[in-house]
Amino acid sequence: MGKMLLKGVAGLFVAFCVGMTVVALWRAFTQTSGDAVTSLTINRDPAEIYQMVTDPAAFPDWSGWRRHDKSAVFATHGSDDRPTVCWTGRKLGDGCFTRGPSDVAGREVRFALSPAVVRGGKPEPAPMTLERYEDGDGMGAYRVTVEPARRGGALVTLTFEEPEQQGFMAKVFALLSHGEDERRAAGMLAALKTHLRKAEI
Repeated sequence: MGKMLLKGVAGLFVAFCVGMTVVALWRAFTQTSGDAVTSLTINRDPAEIYQMVTDPAAFPDWSGWRRHDKSAVFATHGSDDRPTVCWTGRKLGDGCFTRGPSDVAGREVRFALSPAVVRGGKPEPAPMTLERYEDGDGMGAYRVTVEPARRGGALVTLTFEEPEQQGFMAKVFALLSHGEDERRAAGMLAALKTHLRKAEI
């Protein structure tokens, strides 16, 4: 009796795992976008938030990345029109975000991910980064949209844009990392809200 019960439980578990795998693979090949999107309403002036999220120098603080990796070193580079923030750290690794062209409406900003090199302990854009990766092709990016909320404050949406995945394994890997990207985006918005609240004091 006990063995039959164990076999039944094991069978249900295997069926569950197979079902979840089928659903995951179906999503991987049918979803139109692998982008991880999360939104949060923050009771602050949208213009104030937009000004903060478009400033690369403020990124390590409002995003919570400085607290997440206390060993990290951040540095800003580039022109006022296309500024770049780079980082190096044990948890964060090495990389750069280059801001896209200014949004005339003052509602959306996009940062393209690009490689970094570390010289003398300080991160900087890898050679040819701005020319080769300014549009983030194949590298991914993050986009922040700030809009007035219906009941006051601002609705802030953070999107991790995934590059177009090619091949079976690439699609599976993107799917497996999708949940982590959503958690990271939600964590960054929560850190932004906390940062703004502390700034009021």
